[in-house]
Amino acid sequence: MGFFLHIPFPTPEIFNALPTYDTLLEQLCDYDLLGFQTENDRLAFLDCLSNLTRVTTRSAKSHTAWGKAFRTEVYPIGIEPKEIAKQAAGPLPPKLAQLKAELKNVQNIFSVERLDYSKGLPERFLAYEALLEKYPQHHGKIRYTQIAPTSRGDVQAYQDIRHQLENEAGRINGKYGQLGWDAALLFESAF
Repeated sequence: MGFFLHIPFPTPEIFNALPTYDTLLEQLCDYDLLGFQTENDRLAFLDCLSNLTRVTTRSAKSHTAWGKAFRTEVYPIGIEPKEIAKQAAGPLPPKLAQLKAELKNVQNIFSVERLDYSKGLPERFLAYEALLEKYPQHHGKIRYTQIAPTSRGDVQAYQDIRHQLENEAGRINGKYGQLGWDAALLFESAF
């Protein structure tokens, strides 16, 4: 069984501050394969491990700790630059052309995350609202645009977060919006 960590692995100084770091490290060694995005992340994991217990390295990426054998690998995640360049050279899709025209005369704050209750999306709307509350001179001059494609629309928790975001965007626009200026935009599909 494998485990892939899609965020950076912390240095030992940071990781060891966790209350149960030792238990977490030992449980990670239960996997046959541990995947990381970068070589630095893989090495940070091994540093944390070697600070806590004896690690036997059988080959460059094959290890044993607490009597458990496992491999560590790097699986970088990124974009395809050639495909992005090809798309950027072509005409804008109609939705993007419309968005570009709408966003032209204001400073824009963009947030792009898949719709997920663990991403803190409602809190982003609340933070933006706090900015508008504290700095009224920015009304009509900035806009928050949240792009949150739905990934699990059939799951109730994801439907709930979608409704919450729709309500937040509507509430902020109702409170601060002006003719010709939406204070907050929410897009629920990828472009």
